[in-house]
This record gives sequence, C-alpha cells and structure tokens, in this order.
Amino acid sequence: EGLEGLELAIRACKPDTVIIDPIVSYLGPDMDMNRSNEVRHVLAALVKLADQYECTIIVVRHLNKNKGGDASYRGMGSQDFFNAARSVLLMGLDPIDPDNIVLTHSKHNLSRPGPSLAFQFNDKDEFIFVGETEVTKEDVASGYAITSDRSGALLFLVKEAFPSGEPRSSKEVIDAAKEAGHEQRTIQRAFKELGGDTVRLYTQGRRGVTGWHWI
Repeated sequence: EGLEGLELAIRACKPDTVIIDPIVSYLGPDMDMNRSNEVRHVLAALVKLADQYECTIIVVRHLNKNKGGDASYRGMGSQDFFNAARSVLLMGLDPIDPDNIVLTHSKHNLSRPGPSLAFQFNDKDEFIFVGETEVTKEDVASGYAITSDRSGALLFLVKEAFPSGEPRSSKEVIDAAKEAGHEQRTIQRAFKELGGDTVRLYTQGRRGVTGWHWI
C-alpha cells in the first residue's frame, strides 16, 4: 500500500530525487528490518520505481551502536540496505574536531570514491561548508580518538619525538611512538594536526640512501 502511494506521488510530481528519511519509519509495524528477505522485497520495489521513473531514491538509515570494524556494517537493520545500494554515504562527527560533521563515501559501485567533506552549523543553525578532509569512513564509523589519546600523542611528538625540531625518519618516530604505547594512526593524525610535513631526504654514506622524514 505504501509503495503504491509512493508511485502515485512520483508519477504526479516527476521528481529528480526522492528522499525517504528514515527508511525504518516507513516499513510498517509488521515488517522486521533485520530480516534480509523482507528488506530485499521493499528495496527491489524501490529500485524498480527509480528505474521506471528515472529518479534517484535516497534512503536514510541511522547508525547502530557497534563502533569500530567495517564501516559497511554500521547501519541499523539488515545488511541488504547496504548491499542493494549503488552508492552509500556515511555521515558522522569528525573524531578529531567534533565541531565538524563529516560526509564520507562508504560504497561507490558506479564511480570513483568522492572526497570526504566537512561542514558545521553555527550558533544560528546556519550551514557552513568547511571543505575536504582526510577523515575516512572507518574513522567516522569507529568514533576514533579519545581526547586523552590525542593529547598524549601531541605531547609525545613535541616533547620526545622532535625536542630539537630536527627532521627524523617517519619509521623511527612511529616505532618509538608504538613503544611508548601510542597507536600509529593516532600519531600520524597528531603529526598532521601540528602542521608537520613529509619529505624525502638523501643520507650521505657509502651507499647513499633516501628515506621519508618528518619535519
């Protein structure tokens, strides 16, 4: 019944885009959103409508509470919601700067992955586009970086890794950080936050070698 009503609305309005937000609110009380066979029936009908009326149908679903792991499994309900889509976007707080909300490309069957984009809402609830960010879908899905971890990594880089400010081998710094109990990803992000750069330096010697250094 609901699908028939949706088709009538699409036929009458001829929209380019249809947004169902959130999808679970329109599934009906007798449908189990965790059962693949039931979900697949509804999604197949939506795909048919999109093809028939040449429109894009965007389905919104909320995240579950299982932080970490594969970003494709963070959505509520059956995995068929993810599998049936041609493109999936994942949105959540920036784990490094919680003032930012980040939109990442979690699945992209028909295109190259798009860049992660950050935005904010100010005190007046006005939308502010921040720009591209290096935050990944896994970062958003995992809710990365407890403040104490981030602060500890920053302190390690300033006080121990670069006390004199001289360039150091990136491998050497990461190995030392791991020995001090810091995660590699945490250290790499803290280094970027400090405005660090990576360069290739030539080392004098009998064999003369190059290596990546952090400065």
